[in-house]
Amino acid sequence: MKRLILALILLATPVHASQITASNGIVYLTGKIDSGDERIFDARTANMPAGTIVKLGSNGGNLLSAMKIGTIVSNRGFDTWASTWAPCASACTLIWFSGRHAIVQRNTLLVFHMPYDSRTGVASPEGAVLMSAYLQSLGLTQTQADFLATTPSEGWPATEAAARRLGFRWQLIVNILGNGLHSCQQKICLTIP
Repeated sequence: MKRLILALILLATPVHASQITASNGIVYLTGKIDSGDERIFDARTANMPAGTIVKLGSNGGNLLSAMKIGTIVSNRGFDTWASTWAPCASACTLIWFSGRHAIVQRNTLLVFHMPYDSRTGVASPEGAVLMSAYLQSLGLTQTQADFLATTPSEGWPATEAAARRLGFRWQLIVNILGNGLHSCQQKICLTIP
């Protein structure tokens, strides 16, 4: 059986600066999420309709900026999409969960872990509480949110079966071409590449 990989890496992984572009009804957010990116995202998506797809490819970055971008995504009714073209790691997953429909291509690397202080590299209990509350506001159960917000950096590579054991359920989408992504009706949809 193919696997939906959920793994863990550090929040402060060095990556290139964030790129936020819009083309043909899709918003692309790639690179490191920095403080202030929420203002750029807000400005570039202000006139986009509900159902716009936000395609993600980021190794993470600033926790607060990611939650603010996620709040914009949620409030505007955008869908999010993580695919095998790039991982969605760390703070990026907070944006992914914020989608009206959070779509993930099978075998995409989604990376979850507890927040870390980027200056010291030490786990942030305050950040974990904030992250858990945010995830619960998006519809995750307290158990799911607490698990993701307190998972240490050693890793949690989870199969689809492990995600099910945590109570995650998804709709399977066979065709992502054309309007296939728009056929997602559940909070989480898994596409077959």
